[in-house]
Amino acid sequence: KEKTVASQLKIQTEKIQLKQKLISTTEKQAKVLNNDMYINQININRLKKELALLKEDYAEMILKSYKSRSEQSRAMFLLSSQNFLQAYKRAQYMKQYASYRKTQGEEIQSKSKELIDYNDKIGVQKVEKQKLIAENEKERVELEKEKNVQQELQRSIKKDKKQIAAEIKKKQQETRNIDNQIQKLIRAAIAAANKKTATAVAK
Repeated sequence: KEKTVASQLKIQTEKIQLKQKLISTTEKQAKVLNNDMYINQININRLKKELALLKEDYAEMILKSYKSRSEQSRAMFLLSSQNFLQAYKRAQYMKQYASYRKTQGEEIQSKSKELIDYNDKIGVQKVEKQKLIAENEKERVELEKEKNVQQELQRSIKKDKKQIAAEIKKKQQETRNIDNQIQKLIRAAIAAANKKTATAVAK
């Protein structure tokens, strides 16, 4: 029985070790996930600042453009040139300005999309982290159960060993008592036989 329980204890110990390894692995995964989330949050904060600045610049650019248009039209701006070279430079400036506005708008769109992607990514990572934490808690509960089973087995074997040892001691005492009684009976029989022999010789 002790060998059987010892075998069960070995199995329980192996189960506990596996659970502890699993918990350790998930804790490492959660740590890596935390680091990734931290880096992503830094990127989100950076993008928010960059996006705010871009939008501010873009708004200022639109406002200036609106004011210049209200004062004079693009055609008047070109026609009021003193010569062809000035008109050409103004046309180039307007073209570059329009191109810059377009680039700024595209950059705002690009950074907005990047920000949305990072937000989505961090959302997925948060769900994954919660899942890991839940798995860890489940494994911890299972580990406690395994440990309780192991402790119960250990208590059982100790209890049985004590009980059996007590029974053996009791049986040994009974055996000694019987031996003592047998020895007394033998001595009494020998004494009686000796007495009978002595009486017969005396006659």
